Parts: sequence; structure tokens; C-alpha cells
Amino acid sequence: MWVSPDIAKGRRERYIPITADLAAVVNEIRSNVEPNEYVLPAIRIMGAPHSRDPLECRWHPASAHWLKALVIRVGR
Repeated sequence: MWVSPDIAKGRRERYIPITADLAAVVNEIRSNVEPNEYVLPAIRIMGAPHSRDPLECRWHPASAHWLKALVIRVGR
């Protein structure tokens, strides 16, 4: 998979090998997520203070705090 310089770490383009086990996952992501959207988008809580409905903000990346909490939940 090619990663363009505008989104790559260090602004350096690169190719990332995709194992056969992950090929189906990558294809699903590519078919369901637009090029200008994030795979793991930011989550905003809307309707406060009475309602706490989560809303995906697909044009903003998830925070490091949220990603850490997600990894911990998945690990458990």
C-alpha cells in the first residue's frame, strides 16, 4: 500500500506491505472510508448536558487519549 507524503510520518512517501491476512480488512476500509476521512475518527459528545450521544467527526483524527483507551479495552 502506498502512503503519500502529505499523510506519512516525516512527510516521506512509503510503501507498506500488507499481509494476506489483512488484505480483506484493508479492502473493506478502502471501500467504506473516503480518501478525506480518517479510519479512526474523532468522537464528539453532542447534546450535552442532558444527552450524551456520540458523533463521529470523520474529518478529524481520533485523539491519542481515545486511542490509548481503545487499545486498553481491546486488550482486556
